[in-house]
Amino acid sequence: MAGKQLRQRVGNQLRHPVDALRFIIDFAQTNLVEQDDAKQWSLQFDEFVQAPLEGEALRAIMTTPPMSLATIVKLQRQALHVLRGLVDHRFVHVNVNAIYTLGKNPDSQRYELQVIGGTIVDMVLYRLLALIEAMGAVDKFRLCPEASCRRIFLKVTNKEHCSTRCHSRAYMRKYRLENSVTKVKKGRATDGKKTRPRRRFDFPEA
Repeated sequence: MAGKQLRQRVGNQLRHPVDALRFIIDFAQTNLVEQDDAKQWSLQFDEFVQAPLEGEALRAIMTTPPMSLATIVKLQRQALHVLRGLVDHRFVHVNVNAIYTLGKNPDSQRYELQVIGGTIVDMVLYRLLALIEAMGAVDKFRLCPEASCRRIFLKVTNKEHCSTRCHSRAYMRKYRLENSVTKVKKGRATDGKKTRPRRRFDFPEA
């Protein structure tokens, strides 16, 4: 997915846990080639850690500084490390250093655990791990079986592929294979079939 397309998934969409996870999954597999993207990525991740997600008490109440491209690349590598570990069903070790406080939410008037310090990388990684745990999504990460794709995706339906495109490719390949096998079987049946000899009629000459 191109960086320009991915940057459009911000705002209210990141407040739903599934969309927030998909945002990180797409980011971890995006080609970071544009130098000017650093500021836009910073805004997205600031939104990602600040947005109150459904059913989540922990939230950040601090403003994060803009991220450099080197920091973004570092975050991408660590996020991809977490996702690959989940796909491979192995233990994933992540070092997260952040400062938390038990503060009162002015909206709900309830005390909640809040992040008040730490790097943006730490807060994004913590939010990623918290989302995975809260959603029970540890065993929902898959690797697309399409040979030309092999992308990591979040399996929330019965589909076995990451996208409609990959599903269509697999379906058409299976269809062509089954169709070719059927033609071969029909050809063999025709080759082995006995034909009746034509009858010859002799008419008397007029």
